[in-house]
Amino acid sequence: MNQGKKGRPRKDPDRIVVPPSVEQPDRPLTEKECKAKYKKLQLYYYFTIGREYLNSSTLAHYERVKILKKLEILDKLNIPHVLGGEKILSPENLTDWFENLYRYRFELTRLRIGITRKTRLACAAQRVVRLFGLDIIYFDRVVENGRLEYRYRGASFHADADRCILNEWLERDRQAAIAERTRHE
Repeated sequence: MNQGKKGRPRKDPDRIVVPPSVEQPDRPLTEKECKAKYKKLQLYYYFTIGREYLNSSTLAHYERVKILKKLEILDKLNIPHVLGGEKILSPENLTDWFENLYRYRFELTRLRIGITRKTRLACAAQRVVRLFGLDIIYFDRVVENGRLEYRYRGASFHADADRCILNEWLERDRQAAIAERTRHE
């Protein structure tokens, strides 16, 4: 097998998955933006619906190892707490979540996320969900206990085009798993 950049093994050209082009109404994405969006979508896929297919043959070994290391950190963070557009995130329900996040702040630096005691709760949640290409959304502000508090909605799910890509990946992996099982029988 040929060695590529940085000594990594090169993929078999038949197995290379080209990142799907993602269209935006105002301007097309650059190649760099497409790759970044693809990586975020891939991490989201393996964190949620495609975890059981992580060991499939569609990933190169070094890619699998990188994703596994990220997932190992993300599993500790209780991310489903901040996912879902129907959830209301207020300071009172983000405080415990942030304490858990702060406990793993040194591991988060490997994901390029910096967390300090002065980091606002919503900013910390935003930094984490942006790993998946998602955003939490400002909802409203209320006065509670004489204090003005901002509330947010949980990270909304991906756009329709992204969900189509996720569904295609899931179907691809299911078909590969079925083919693998029939080959061994």
